[in-house]
Amino acid sequence: MDLLERYLAAIRRNLPQGKADDIVAELADDLHSRREEREDRLGRGLTEDETSVMLRDFGHPLVIAARYRPHQYLIGPQTYPFYMFTMKIVLAVGASLLTGLSLIGLVLGDRTAFQTLARASDDLWSFFFLAVTLVTIVFAVLERNHFPADHLRRWTPKQLPDVFDRPKSQWEAALEVGFGIAFLLWWTGFVGFPDFGMHDQVRIVSAPIWTDFHLPILLLAVAQLALALLTLVRPRWKTARAILTIALSIAALAIIAGLYRAGSWVIVTPASVDAREATAIADSLDLAVRIALIVVAVMMVLQALGELWKLLRPKLAAAGI
Repeated sequence: MDLLERYLAAIRRNLPQGKADDIVAELADDLHSRREEREDRLGRGLTEDETSVMLRDFGHPLVIAARYRPHQYLIGPQTYPFYMFTMKIVLAVGASLLTGLSLIGLVLGDRTAFQTLARASDDLWSFFFLAVTLVTIVFAVLERNHFPADHLRRWTPKQLPDVFDRPKSQWEAALEVGFGIAFLLWWTGFVGFPDFGMHDQVRIVSAPIWTDFHLPILLLAVAQLALALLTLVRPRWKTARAILTIALSIAALAIIAGLYRAGSWVIVTPASVDAREATAIADSLDLAVRIALIVVAVMMVLQALGELWKLLRPKLAAAGI
């Protein structure tokens, strides 16, 4: 068996069985033609070394055979950008969610900072490997069901964001989604943190006003999460997002006003301190909550005004104002 036959046999071993004969015959014709051209130029037959050079120039048997096999990659070049885009979002949302839960546990729970960091690191690594595995499997399946081709056929340049408005980055939107999910898990009791922590000297629990506003705050948080998801998947829908943001800001201001009128937001029960010291702690905590409510209210007003300006600016510009 000469070198050319050994080369073709090596290619055959890596070809689909049903097509191997036809492919090898086609390659053999091509290689024989190349050898004849070189022999005509030289005026003699090729030596074994010269044949080896010709075959090396033609390509490695595995590379040649791979050209005739479908799906030599898990995720193809057309699918890969969508794969990386989705992977970034999933990792950002998951990392934000786990970070938010860890921070809530640190503030309200009994763990030390070191324990919280160790637990968060373990959770993040576990989530990372699980997310990479699941997203890769999903896109490998999509790759074999012609996802990129179908999506690219439906794509239109009208989906591109405007140049003049700086859109909220995908990372910002992903962080909002993550923290929104973390807050909902805590607010609905799926994550069992204590109310405001248990301490040796005093017990601090939430005042009844928070129970009265539990449902409104829950609905507002769900709406905020939906808005963050809309920003993530439909960044082009600027008008709808602006209107929803204004509406949610007004709803938040109404809730803040109701909470502010309560005047007291925590109940401090003394354990190993006297009543006067417990009252001082309660007053300090109430002052902190009061300041936080005022700051959030100002932020909601500024947010609503900013979105209103975005809605009115094109009309004012068209009117020459």
